[in-house]
Amino acid sequence: MFWKLGRFINLRSLSLVNRLILVYSLTTITIISLAICILFPSLERINHADQIDYQDHFFSACMQRLELSLIVSVILAVIFAKIITNKSIKYIQKFSHKMKMVTVNSLTEKFDPNDMPIELRPLAESYNFMLEKLQKSFLQMTQFSANIAHELRTPIHNLVGINELALLNNYSQEKQQTIFESNMEECQHLLKLIESLLFLAHADHGQFKIQKTSLCGQTEIKKIIDYYEPIIHENNIRIQCVGDVRVQADSTLFRRAMSNIITNSLRYTPHNGEIYIQISSIPEYVYILIRDTGIGIEEKYLNKVFDRFFRVDSSRSIETGGLGLGLAIVKSIIELHEGKIAINSQINIGTTVHLYFPL
Repeated sequence: MFWKLGRFINLRSLSLVNRLILVYSLTTITIISLAICILFPSLERINHADQIDYQDHFFSACMQRLELSLIVSVILAVIFAKIITNKSIKYIQKFSHKMKMVTVNSLTEKFDPNDMPIELRPLAESYNFMLEKLQKSFLQMTQFSANIAHELRTPIHNLVGINELALLNNYSQEKQQTIFESNMEECQHLLKLIESLLFLAHADHGQFKIQKTSLCGQTEIKKIIDYYEPIIHENNIRIQCVGDVRVQADSTLFRRAMSNIITNSLRYTPHNGEIYIQISSIPEYVYILIRDTGIGIEEKYLNKVFDRFFRVDSSRSIETGGLGLGLAIVKSIIELHEGKIAINSQINIGTTVHLYFPL
């Protein structure tokens, strides 16, 4: 009867608790059934017995049979419970084995939650999510290491080459001065790269403590604009900043974030272009919009612009002194302030950056 009932019950869809409840329920029914089957003939004989001795004898026999049925039922219950428990524990053992065997090459080996008991499905989903994050982090780390090696190799090769020439040739004092200036430029490039990497490393590991103060957004941005006034004047770029809202932010980090974005806008906005900056207040956030009429970015690259060392045009970025870390630093600064950042762009029309600082 039980195996016929099992056809109508999908045991794989039941949770571990429900499976155990089912086993003990069936075991209880079995105990009652065995007790009735064993005791019924004896009870019937007791009812028809006239002598007390016979009644005592039959009662003793019934108790013995009852004890036997209880022992058999308990043994069966333990056996069935052991079988189900072992089958259930094998999933946990499988989890344990998988986690011990996790390597770089096994990050794509995931669990199918539908093959798990209900209680373990959230664990399987969490495990798969963990593998996805590990795989993404490993790929980013690999790419990041390759990019660092590439960025460090170029200035170091330049320094080695220039110094070798200086040692092999008896240059004049004027020529030596030029070499020293070139070496200084390369060293400054290296220093800028190292400082940016250290900032990102500290931000990633929560080692950077921010000190928020109330800043006048327009005043801070105009200071940055004044700093870049020679470049703005040289390229005849019209820049406008409107709105005046106080921002709760770390002053140094706020200036660095705004400077990075404005620098990008100036770098890629052609002569006679425009840059428009707006500061406003929206529910829960101070909203800063920076829009330029630059060369723009292709849509397929927009989800990568915040990646470290990413350059849409690597040759142009290197030529203009970019490291490919500017927007990555901006994003880290915004995240340190628990804010949000978004970007949209169109080729030959311009780029717009949206910054949200919590009130």
